Amino acid sequence: MKILGVLVKRHMLMYLKDKQNVFFSFLSMLIILALNTVFLGDVNIKYLQEFANIEKAKALYVTNSWLMAGIMIVNAVMISCTMLGIMIKDEEDHKLQGFLVAPISRFKLVLSYIIAATITAFAFGIATFIFSQFYILGVGGSLLSPLRMLAVMGVMLVNIVSSVAMLFCITSFVHTMNSYGALTTTLGTLIGFVSAIYLPMGSLPESVQSVLKGFPILYGTAMMRELYTAPAINTVFEGAPTEAISLYKEYMGVSITWGDTQMSNGMSLLILLGSAIIFTILAGVIAKKRRISDR
Repeated sequence: MKILGVLVKRHMLMYLKDKQNVFFSFLSMLIILALNTVFLGDVNIKYLQEFANIEKAKALYVTNSWLMAGIMIVNAVMISCTMLGIMIKDEEDHKLQGFLVAPISRFKLVLSYIIAATITAFAFGIATFIFSQFYILGVGGSLLSPLRMLAVMGVMLVNIVSSVAMLFCITSFVHTMNSYGALTTTLGTLIGFVSAIYLPMGSLPESVQSVLKGFPILYGTAMMRELYTAPAINTVFEGAPTEAISLYKEYMGVSITWGDTQMSNGMSLLILLGSAIIFTILAGVIAKKRRISDR
């Protein structure tokens, strides 16, 4: 266990010392913020103003809460992805074979990368959460309650575990940093669409919505949005019909429906946990079956 701890610390320090790595981990967040500041934010604000007939300040509170919830998930995925790139870098530099000389199994060696990615993503997730709260305060919103803050941490952790396990399964078939760079770039481009941040869920064709509903990250994003936007929606839609609130939440991807069934937070959590378990098992099988020295 001591060697495992040393390896985890080593991977985390490698990530933190590479300022370029840290920057590119947050690049997707910066792009999303820029797009919302320049264009997308106004579209969502105007839609809400017309939908609920409210003043801009209230619409700003809701849409920015919605935005920050999405960014929480995006950062969790991208930081996990960048952290796992250290494993590819070690392979390319022929350092993995050197690690195998130490008294540690191949499984624990791979586990060290997974643990390091999970811890780092969670730590930066907390930093992102603090930023999001100040951001929302800055646009006239309110801080989440302590209970909601704890729930946000829980949802974030489940999302990270699911993302790390899934990304490990994918990176197990990547052998060079050039290939991994292409994968990271593709993921960074797609994640805004997959989590329905660039365009609200309701603005997409039904066929596209059906495809997106096959990705676990969408349910994690919806849960995070529910936690972030509930106080704002309760304030803005006070006295409004339940049907109007449900329509808005469905359009913005705060709630997900399959046919006539609206997915509850419990159902979304089960999907996330299920995907985390499945991908973790797959990651374990890959770690045991695949000879690292031959990767």
